[in-house]
Amino acid sequence: MDSVSDVEVYGQVLYSYYVLQFLISGLILLLVLVSVVYLTNTFETQQIKDQSFFKQLSRNSKLFLKK
Repeated sequence: MDSVSDVEVYGQVLYSYYVLQFLISGLILLLVLVSVVYLTNTFETQQIKDQSFFKQLSRNSKLFLKK
């Protein structure tokens, strides 16, 4: 019987034969993560939207529901 499990064999193959591909895929995933964080952050303070309570409370459903 082998004393090495299948997971260990897959790990040895990944880290010995496919090191370059493994590192490139990790770099791509890191760049995607950084770009998503950068795109979701808004750095301008002028884009803050205020809530208008008067407009929300003064809505009339007759004007917006058409039959």
